[in-house]
Amino acid sequence: MQITGFHLNQGTKVLSGNIEKFTVDDARSPTHWTLQMRYVVTDVATRKVVFSTTKTVKQKSPKFTNNTITIENTVKANIDALIGDPGFVRAVN
Repeated sequence: MQITGFHLNQGTKVLSGNIEKFTVDDARSPTHWTLQMRYVVTDVATRKVVFSTTKTVKQKSPKFTNNTITIENTVKANIDALIGDPGFVRAVN
């Protein structure tokens, strides 16, 4: 997050995330991956939620692929969707 320009060292906000859905459909080729994450930014001082969103990404991969790499790519795509959200940027910075 720091590499992308977010100010995380102030300690005034906390980002939390929960996996709501993570599925893999490999009945046919290509395999379909779906990751749905719920993100919440909370103000530390007031304990109030200042931002909340759910991001869903869907990806395809060859049926016989490296699962670790595909999981990492799916998680990265979901985080990219989060940091591309202007509401998230305003809430964190």
